[in-house]
Amino acid sequence: MAKAGRRYPLVIYTHMMNRWSPAIFTLGLALLGLAWGLYGWGFEQWRWLTLSSIGAFFVFTSLLLFLIRNSAYVQPFKDYLKLATPFLRLKISYKRIRALHHQTWGHCFRKKVSANHNWILYNRSQK
Repeated sequence: MAKAGRRYPLVIYTHMMNRWSPAIFTLGLALLGLAWGLYGWGFEQWRWLTLSSIGAFFVFTSLLLFLIRNSAYVQPFKDYLKLATPFLRLKISYKRIRALHHQTWGHCFRKKVSANHNWILYNRSQK
């Protein structure tokens, strides 16, 4: 195995998790507070139980996002680049990076379709 380099964090991934975690946590606490209010007012059991379950799920999800926010990184090796997130691990060869050619949007889509504002209707009429 090649000698591993330093791990560099994925800043966008961390920033996204730092942004979503407090919002989801606040939403979960609000739902738990609403469920507690429904329980106190004597509403049916399924109403406050549903809200409390959803609120608890949101609180759990936000805590999970808070814990995994720094787990995404990029690590250079001698032959490849390792891109790791909590749910995906990729080994990207340096040969593949060198062999990539950029593709402009004009080549990806036909000019007749991209110039037409009714491209959805155009695609349907072609079938």
